[in-house]
Amino acid sequence: MSLVAQAVGESRLLPEGEAATLHDLLSRLLAHNRLHGSHLVAVRVGLPSGEPAPQVLRALGVVRIPVFWERRPTPRVEIHARLGRRRRLRSLPLEEP
Repeated sequence: MSLVAQAVGESRLLPEGEAATLHDLLSRLLAHNRLHGSHLVAVRVGLPSGEPAPQVLRALGVVRIPVFWERRPTPRVEIHARLGRRRRLRSLPLEEP
């Protein structure tokens, strides 16, 4: 039986820009849950500009799935992954400076 689980990660905007922030946040969220980009079935990305950055997702192996882009004051990534066994995904809390 496979389940679809959800995890959320939030971060402060890095000085390098939104693309670097998205790459850092998504890679940390995937590593935290021991997942690869190919395990994901959907992603919701919130960035301050709301502009899509699909090249960042492709670099992490996230392809051929629905990606929803939205404008948010703090960068946020919500992942949905299909898991082969019963386990929960762990979210990343917003880091304090």
